[in-house]
Amino acid sequence: MITPFNPSVIERAIEVVDRSGAAEELLHLLSPPKRGRRPSYNTRAFLVGALLAVQWKGSLVVRDIHRVLVGRLPLDTQRELSIRSTGPDGTDVLLSEQHLYRILTAMGRYLEFGTGSLPDLSDTEREARRSAVLGLLHSLLAVTLPESASTSRAIDGTGIWSYGKQPRKAPSGLLKLDASGEELTQVNPAADTDTDAVVSVAFDPDAGHGVKTRKDGGRETYYGYQLHALVRVPDYSGQDGFIPLFETFELSPAQLDIVNPSLGLIDRSVAMGNTVTDLLADRHYSYKTADRWFYELMDRDVRQHVDLHPNDQGFRNYEGMKMAAAWMHCPSTPARLGTIASAGPTASAATKAEFAASIDERQQFAMRRVSRQSATTGARWECPAINGTVGCPLREGTVEVAQLNGLPVVVEPPDLATAPKCCTQRTVSTGLDAQAKIEQEHYWGSEKWRLRYNARTYVEGAFGNLKNTTTENVERGFFQVVGLAKVSFMVGIALVAHNLRMLRGNTDLFAVGEGDVLLQQDADCHGFVFLTAEEEQVISTMRQKARVDATAA
Repeated sequence: MITPFNPSVIERAIEVVDRSGAAEELLHLLSPPKRGRRPSYNTRAFLVGALLAVQWKGSLVVRDIHRVLVGRLPLDTQRELSIRSTGPDGTDVLLSEQHLYRILTAMGRYLEFGTGSLPDLSDTEREARRSAVLGLLHSLLAVTLPESASTSRAIDGTGIWSYGKQPRKAPSGLLKLDASGEELTQVNPAADTDTDAVVSVAFDPDAGHGVKTRKDGGRETYYGYQLHALVRVPDYSGQDGFIPLFETFELSPAQLDIVNPSLGLIDRSVAMGNTVTDLLADRHYSYKTADRWFYELMDRDVRQHVDLHPNDQGFRNYEGMKMAAAWMHCPSTPARLGTIASAGPTASAATKAEFAASIDERQQFAMRRVSRQSATTGARWECPAINGTVGCPLREGTVEVAQLNGLPVVVEPPDLATAPKCCTQRTVSTGLDAQAKIEQEHYWGSEKWRLRYNARTYVEGAFGNLKNTTTENVERGFFQVVGLAKVSFMVGIALVAHNLRMLRGNTDLFAVGEGDVLLQQDADCHGFVFLTAEEEQVISTMRQKARVDATAA
């Protein structure tokens, strides 16, 4: 019998399952409520096999989980996990593949919470099942999370293809809606009466149509789920002892509202004992209304660092000041600086340099933010001429200083008699309506902002790693189940496997001899030999005696 696993990989998988208590919890959740005998599902072997199947083949197909358990584990491990037992006649009895299917069937019966799968389920029971599934998966995930070296997190979503075929075409205009930042309300596919619907033999009742990024950077529609995830990112560039790990997650039908699941990720992270002070998010999050996103983060004492949606570009007049990217500017800021298209991570060096130069030029006209906006009061701003970044004839002595220092000078200031308050007062205040949804710590596009926001690439990299065919391989066909509960389970197991792999590849960050088996280097493997049946029997007898003696002691 040959195992492709280093013994440490097997030990880690067993440790995660045992330390989390997930096997006992899953067995409890799959037991008939208030009636009947407790089922004899081998949930421990099922969870261990699932973690190892991902690491062995990038698959959570039940047949592959079974192959791992009965054909890829050492005999003593099989006996420890009750995969191999001795029958009444003295011959070995192996855990059947059907046994694993029965566990999945029970998960659908007792844990499914999708509205498409069970439209008549009460709201109370639906939430109870959702909480149970996510609680189980996060108990596994929590074991793979050492104390965090940072308090910053990045949040993002990625498309997960459904195993089922789409029952209808993607809604027309979906790509246009995606570009606009608007939300699309899903309908139950089973209730779709579109005469142009694509007829399907089988479909996933909880999946939805969404839009995802193609490998070439473009956008395409897909049928499945949205994986929302919170990933650990460094507080600053080059932070020591940092590993990008998935911390919390949730699945939802594709293209449904992202706000509630995303806020739930932060709340769950804090409930798990983590501290979250800063959140890095792309323009899809910052485009929400302030009361649904920005103020919710503020209530949680979380600072956002976000990119701009194209619709948030351009100057807006705010009591005579020019407002751009939630920042106030001198009324005489050149109009050409109102819209500065974001340079994405794949932009050329020349494009990035041009972007940085435009931002630097506009920032000279930016007012100094004396105090930031709160939940009840607006921000306070100081004229850039007083701040010393431009010269203005309305501010005595600033023109000469600006000329000496090579700074821009306002050529046509407003008439003093009709000038806005920002030109006649030292500081001015703005209200709560000043683009609060994109208010953030650093001036958008500035060097400080770029250094901070660049850490968001960690969540994109984590998703890329998760879907890589040489790692967890979370692509269509990775699992062969449908329904929100079972798909959530499969994806959750993949995230745990990802974290285990990241820990395994970064053991140098932990102290030598540290007791946690998850943080140790792989054990030395000295090869293997083929055993005859007689040799195997002798070794099994010896090890069985050793286990009995250890138990007796």
